[in-house]
Amino acid sequence: MEGLLDRLSSAAKELADVSRRVRDEGRLDRLFTDTGEEPRIPRPLGGMIVHIVTHSMHHRAQAFYIMEQLGLKDLPEGDALDWEHKAFGWRSG
Repeated sequence: MEGLLDRLSSAAKELADVSRRVRDEGRLDRLFTDTGEEPRIPRPLGGMIVHIVTHSMHHRAQAFYIMEQLGLKDLPEGDALDWEHKAFGWRSG
């Protein structure tokens, strides 16, 4: 589990860094093509960033549903702000 969390943390940092760089350089509307995809469809960088974030939320929701079905209690809310609050130690109020 620790190895998975380490990989996720590293990937999340890299996504955040790339996303900020794309934003700061004004490239959100720049098109790219995934060379591993057929047919090759040009997509905007900004749209792909949003897709990654919303798709990961979809998987978090699935994981929470499975944990609930298994009878686990006291699960965290799971929304993006709650995850950031825990990751960065933000306090409310």
